Amino acid sequence: AAQKPFGMGIPETPGDCVLENGILANRMNGTQVSLYNLDGDGTAIMPDESGYTDVTESTLCVALIGKNVFSICEKLTALDFMDTQKKSPFLFQGPFSHVPCQIVTMNKEGENSGLILTCSRGYGRDMIDSIFHAGEEFGLKPAGEAMFTSWIKGL
Repeated sequence: AAQKPFGMGIPETPGDCVLENGILANRMNGTQVSLYNLDGDGTAIMPDESGYTDVTESTLCVALIGKNVFSICEKLTALDFMDTQKKSPFLFQGPFSHVPCQIVTMNKEGENSGLILTCSRGYGRDMIDSIFHAGEEFGLKPAGEAMFTSWIKGL
């Protein structure tokens, strides 16, 4: 890839992802890459050049973390987050609770299993409600930004 946002290499194959220094780059197709700024200390700054669109204010971004994540997800989508042919992190673009989403499987191993899901902010309330409803039997509860930041830094 010609551009190196945040000084990092961009994955070439659709579905591939790279996490470097708190920035997650997800190859969506032959020409598009989504970048998630997951840098918990706030030092990453949006590039000041053409070709970038900041969608922070229009996007829901939520992480599901823990050993039961994929059991919860099975209730909300047919996407196979445990695909043995895919190495984490990897991107799916598809329906989650009937909503078009980008979903990145970050880890498939035990207590550190987890994924990051983004969708249009307008679906936020219904998306969170459906996730909590699906996670009731597993004791799903909010953990907060500090837990998320710790998890990301541990990957």
